Amino acid sequence: MRFQRLMSLVFVVFSVVFTLGARCVENTSVRVDSDSYTHVYGEMYNDTDISGYNMVLGARLLAGDGSVIAEQTGALCPPSLTPHQQTVFDIRFNTPNLPSAASFDVRPIAGQASDTALPNPNIQLLSANASRQSGEPVLRMDLKNNSDVEYFYLNGCVAGYDATGRVVSARVLPLQNYNDQGTPIAGGLGSKPDYALLRLRPAPGDVVALRGWIWVATDSSNAAEAYRPVITDLMPLAP
Repeated sequence: MRFQRLMSLVFVVFSVVFTLGARCVENTSVRVDSDSYTHVYGEMYNDTDISGYNMVLGARLLAGDGSVIAEQTGALCPPSLTPHQQTVFDIRFNTPNLPSAASFDVRPIAGQASDTALPNPNIQLLSANASRQSGEPVLRMDLKNNSDVEYFYLNGCVAGYDATGRVVSARVLPLQNYNDQGTPIAGGLGSKPDYALLRLRPAPGDVVALRGWIWVATDSSNAAEAYRPVITDLMPLAP
């Protein structure tokens, strides 16, 4: 009886996850990088009041007859699905020089659903702008920590979009402070206003807008979020 109840709970959790995935994998694209590795990019939008944790996505590249060319798993950035927010993903296939795919699909294959949402970090996004610096698309996020704690284990995600709104590049990067000589130093986001520069690499020539996320991890592994992320709007790249 206990085993049956446990299996029923697992079925409900994964039913919720698959329902989320069926409705909200959006703005996808397939690209091949300079090292001949294929990437599937996109967003996952959670339009429910339920949070998703420990999410794993599965991507498949398909031939014209529907056969599978390759399969690969990947994670979200930020790693959790916050209610009524989106995350980004970059699923990189491990084998280079794959045949061109006629189509592809992306779906959640693992994760947990929860009624418990991540707490608000009380980090205010003061402003954001996207520009090119030395040819690279860069998103600047000006932040103010309105809480009474200093945050460490800060991470950023940045996504690049083409003119049709598809994600065509994405990058995950831990955020560090630097001294006057440009050397990384220990530090976090305290009470003073600060900013983050999120550089998009690789940067396809058809990127016309950026979106960024700042999130606080639970520890130095940067595997899970401690608080809800701070997200920008879609920011057009300044000419």
